[in-house]
Amino acid sequence: MQAWIIGVATGAIVLGPALTVAIANDGTGKGHNGPVALSSAQPTFTEQQIGRVVTIDTTGMAFACHWSSGDWTYHVTNKTSLRKNGAAVAFTDLKPGDVVQVLFHKEGPTEIADAVIVSTQ
Repeated sequence: MQAWIIGVATGAIVLGPALTVAIANDGTGKGHNGPVALSSAQPTFTEQQIGRVVTIDTTGMAFACHWSSGDWTYHVTNKTSLRKNGAAVAFTDLKPGDVVQVLFHKEGPTEIADAVIVSTQ
């Protein structure tokens, strides 16, 4: 199988049989210090952050996370993958205080969550 490596400023994205993302962690809450296996689908996210959920808007299908740079709001769609312990979970399973890794892309000024991985810590 062939794999392609696309360099980014803080790490690399490897595309192949399994998608792996590695982004350096600078200690500010952005990035991740190890690879994250998602799926073989082409990635649509452009950024990744790790932080703590502070608020959840179930009506608007959005949640806010606290990072060192402030609070960011992410919108969830029917294409958003939410996982905990390797299993799919519902948006309603997300709780304030959860530590999450968010892979997202921007549509205009809005951050759209492509994948949310809930930490088991």
